[in-house]
Amino acid sequence: MNNERCCLFVKVKKMLTLAIVALLAGTVSPLFASAKTVDEIKQEENTVTEQGVTLNSEIQVALDEVNQKYRDLEKLKQDVTQAESTITTTQEKIKKTQDSIKKRTRTMVERMQDAQIKGTQDQSLQMLLDSESLSDFLNRVYAYTTIQTAENSKVESLYNDKEKLATMKDKLSTTKKTLVEKQATAEKQAADLDTKVASLQTELKNNQVQLEQLSSDRKSEEEKAAKEAQAAKDKQAAAEKAQKETVASSSETSSSSSTTDTTENTSTPDNNSNNNQGNDTDDNNNNSGTSKNGEATAYVATGHNTASGTVPTPGRTIAVDRSVIPLGSLVKIVVPSAPQYSGYYVAEDTGGAVSGNIIDIFVGSNAEATSFGRRAITFSIGN
Repeated sequence: MNNERCCLFVKVKKMLTLAIVALLAGTVSPLFASAKTVDEIKQEENTVTEQGVTLNSEIQVALDEVNQKYRDLEKLKQDVTQAESTITTTQEKIKKTQDSIKKRTRTMVERMQDAQIKGTQDQSLQMLLDSESLSDFLNRVYAYTTIQTAENSKVESLYNDKEKLATMKDKLSTTKKTLVEKQATAEKQAADLDTKVASLQTELKNNQVQLEQLSSDRKSEEEKAAKEAQAAKDKQAAAEKAQKETVASSSETSSSSSTTDTTENTSTPDNNSNNNQGNDTDDNNNNSGTSKNGEATAYVATGHNTASGTVPTPGRTIAVDRSVIPLGSLVKIVVPSAPQYSGYYVAEDTGGAVSGNIIDIFVGSNAEATSFGRRAITFSIGN
């Protein structure tokens, strides 16, 4: 009867062990699902980061274009101002020329009227009568002819000045009109470029908001995965401990049913059970994430992506020795002398000066990096 009870007890223990193993199998599955979700978030985060880099490049090109357009516009404004000054000066010159033309025209009209009244033949006859000799007459005729030629030149000059005046007016009008049209076109292009830059900046801001949200989601999922992994380890250790206790209890029961020296036989399994339990505890502590002492420094952007291919971000990115901390690991850092830097970071980068338990924290400026200096820290991976 006692043997039957012992067998039944052993069967119950085995069933209990199988149930615990099945329960652990159920708790491990969500861990893989969570890991897949983290990978998807990282992929989306990388995509958004690449979009941010592209938007930054487009904004820089647009800014260069709008700055050049504003320089062209300023040059056009100076040209318009110069043209207006030239127009003012030319208008004054035109007015003087017009007054001169009017005065010369009146003089020419008066001379022509006088010549018509006196007549050319009378003048020639009068010169002949007044001449003392043939030589004197020829000299008088030459002088008259020279004067007449000069008058003809003045008339021709008068007409040339009128034509130049008309050409000058047309040229000034055309020049000013062209400059004004170019200025209006440049102002519209500059306004369009301003709108383009504003739109790109809005997209970049939305991109940064999305990236921050993805980063926050990823950190949450990684923390959740780390906790689930730790919980799975704890349950696995508990299951192994329960299984060992079950085996030890089964051995103890079997020994009790087959011998009368119960005190001596049961003491040995108890000791073995205690020893096994101690070993399990040690193994569990070695497998879990332990806190380590180290030092932290700070660094700033170099213009390049991290060793993981991401854009370094303050409050997230750290550079590590990958032989100590694998890239992509979630690392909890405690900075006693500067608590504002304590928190969870992602091992995304490496560096020549980063070795062993030294961690380089990415910060936003040289001044902040200098202020941070080198500080004592504790860190742990995954919790």
